[in-house]
Amino acid sequence: MVTKKSYLNNTKKLERIPEKELRNVCFKFFQKMSLSNVNAKIISDTLIDNDLRGVYSHGIMRFPTLVRNIERKKINPKAEINIVKDFKSTALIDGNNGIGQLISCKAMDIAIKKAKFYGVSAVGVFHSNHSNSMATYCMKALKKDMIGFYMSTGSSNIMAPYGGYDAKLGNNPFGIAIPTGSMWKFPIVLDMACSKRAMGWIMLALKEGWKNIPKNFALDDRGNPTTDPKEAYNGTLLPFGEYKGYSIAIIVGVLGSVLTSAAIGEDFNNLDEESMSEQNIGHFMGAIDIGKFIQIDDFKKRIDKFIMYLKSSRKLKNVKKIYVPGEKEYETYEENIIKGIPIAPVTLESIKEVANNYSIKINF
Repeated sequence: MVTKKSYLNNTKKLERIPEKELRNVCFKFFQKMSLSNVNAKIISDTLIDNDLRGVYSHGIMRFPTLVRNIERKKINPKAEINIVKDFKSTALIDGNNGIGQLISCKAMDIAIKKAKFYGVSAVGVFHSNHSNSMATYCMKALKKDMIGFYMSTGSSNIMAPYGGYDAKLGNNPFGIAIPTGSMWKFPIVLDMACSKRAMGWIMLALKEGWKNIPKNFALDDRGNPTTDPKEAYNGTLLPFGEYKGYSIAIIVGVLGSVLTSAAIGEDFNNLDEESMSEQNIGHFMGAIDIGKFIQIDDFKKRIDKFIMYLKSSRKLKNVKKIYVPGEKEYETYEENIIKGIPIAPVTLESIKEVANNYSIKINF
């Protein structure tokens, strides 16, 4: 399986690096790009926090690619992020081909402020870039006792429509974060792509030289099921739940790109390192102020009771624990914050190469 567990089991010679050291390398690089300390910290945190939560497909492994795209001026690190439409509870933002993390953070901050006044908000974004995992932005709402949601067009057309094998869709991820009460250390956090497995995991399998992936994850470029990571990368990913995942990907695409005037379908430029074309990725996000519907203490008591009810189910054989979304990531976070983040050799060498090129001292 291409999962967090398989990453730890199948990748040889994983080295655990303290998160502060990895965060420091990222921060110093973005400083050298003349970004403000605030923006350098935002980007660094989005990468390292994903690794802490075990979302290794969207963590530090993405750092070298982001560096290359900034160096090649495919992405503008100093882009001015503009609000082009601003109404009471909605807004539309032009990211001007900036760094996706900065654009999405600003957009979600706007959504949270609007939800505080109007209860529910929605903010659309166009001219953005890959912004990493959806959970990063959904979870910003938790600090204000709000529910956060986020949808995005994928960074490339990599998924086949149900019944076909041409890459016509992104895997169009979406997420939602819900606060819980004092009984649980973790919030409910859903973050998922509409493909059976995110392309980031296929990229990891390919980079680390894994011999195979499950055959029901992808098709080769001739429409045949494949277990070869390279053929999967050059072919198409399959939607989860067959027609269900395909249908959800369409809806996310409509909200993330059609509604926001971002690119979609044949107008979309895939994330090709040789192409200098702007991607114009679209996002759609918002927040729900729980207090506008129910007292926050009552909500948290009810959500705690609901989680307890789910966990009280009789377990199948070999099942030790029933989880809710976000719980496994929280457990991984607690482990990685103590032990360090497990980094694969290929990824580690890429980080060291970037650090060396920019005269950044590293301690690992």
